[in-house]
Amino acid sequence: MMKRRFIIGLLAVYIITVFALFFTFTSRVKADLMDGYTLAVQNIDNGNYIDAVNTLNILGSNYKDSKKLIVYSEGRIAYDQGKYSEAHEKFISLGNFKDSQVWAEKSAEEESITEQAQSYNKACKYYVDGDYLNALNILKELEDYDKSQKLTELCRSAWKMNCAEIVSAGIRYSAGITKDKGAAFSGQSFEDAADIESWHNIVSVSACGEFVLGLTDDGNVLVAKCKSHYNYSTDTSGWKNIIAVSAGEQLIAVLKDDGTVDTRGVDGYGERRDVGDWKDIIAIDTGWQHIVGLDVNGDIHVAGCYKRKLTDEIESKKSDWTDIVSISTGGSTGTDAEGNAYKGSGHIVALKRDGTVVAAGDNEYGQCNVTGPEWKNIVAVSAGDYHTVGLTADGRVVTTQSEERFPDSYNEIRKWEDIVSISAGYGFTLAVKSDGTVLAAGLYQDGQSNVELWDIISRGELVKSSRIVN
Repeated sequence: MMKRRFIIGLLAVYIITVFALFFTFTSRVKADLMDGYTLAVQNIDNGNYIDAVNTLNILGSNYKDSKKLIVYSEGRIAYDQGKYSEAHEKFISLGNFKDSQVWAEKSAEEESITEQAQSYNKACKYYVDGDYLNALNILKELEDYDKSQKLTELCRSAWKMNCAEIVSAGIRYSAGITKDKGAAFSGQSFEDAADIESWHNIVSVSACGEFVLGLTDDGNVLVAKCKSHYNYSTDTSGWKNIIAVSAGEQLIAVLKDDGTVDTRGVDGYGERRDVGDWKDIIAIDTGWQHIVGLDVNGDIHVAGCYKRKLTDEIESKKSDWTDIVSISTGGSTGTDAEGNAYKGSGHIVALKRDGTVVAAGDNEYGQCNVTGPEWKNIVAVSAGDYHTVGLTADGRVVTTQSEERFPDSYNEIRKWEDIVSISAGYGFTLAVKSDGTVLAAGLYQDGQSNVELWDIISRGELVKSSRIVN
């Protein structure tokens, strides 16, 4: 009996001791957990989020609100590392825990700023590459970004300079930009002729048919017209931020900074209706009753007279019409060599990146013969009504006019040197020398070639005067 009592007593002592040790251990563990938790909270308060996460992972995600504290700390780590999208996701998942909503808003704001900066940098690259349309498309989504307005102005200015015409040969008259960015005019009297010489801040001109157009530095369009028997609107007051202007017979076409084309005037052959669905256009030109556009992918669009014939011919020679950098078009009506009424289909010429030229359309006068040995290293092209001229890299001018049929203008043009800009009109050609003087060859009976007193601005001076200063 004594032995049994002794064993029971030892067992009781053992159980008490175990419970005491267990209580001491659990108390110690609880104290250690609390100490670890307190340390983690202190690390969070002190901004030591990595240490906090490490401590909380040891404690386990089930201890108190450790799981939320881990997510919160990871959110702060992501925010500090600029991973705002990840941070925003973590803070949103925590709801009202601590100040998670505040940091969710901050993360979203920083994420937006980062995305804007990335988009802005992409627009900058497009600008440097000369892809002004895509740059502007991005910048229009960044109106509130602090740097976007200046880059927008730079893009518009550079794009306008790419499309700018320093001189323009029309039907019976000529126009040009003077060194003070005014406008020069010669030829048949205009109803608004006096207005032309009062223009200022002009960066591009276009003369044809019944119009002389001027594009101003700030993207507005000025119109001068001769007396017309037709009643149609020439109101351009609603046009803003225009990149390029081009005049047809009774037609005004403009390229807008969103890559679309707008028009005023007569729509006899669908030349106005057909441009309604054009997009991503980077350059335009007009013939007598048609409009041609070049899009950002290098494809050619035609609206108006003989649209199908011209587009079908270009499509049939698609392999030749690649790497196009500029376009020009002319013709589609007039008289033949005997003075009889004649209506051709017009022709389109395009300058390729390698300095060669391709052409399509009416070739009655050889205006599409642009593949000879002289037609190399070309830097600019211009299509008149019945001829085409090209400017070579060394400042000479080549023409499709033959010496047999047009001996005077052919021989005159071949003498020209130091030329920096050209324009072909109805039976005559204008060329600007590097010193600003203007040369003319061909028809002159309406005074369209009276340009010897003009003092034309150089493209370099025009760019410099129109460029936004950084």
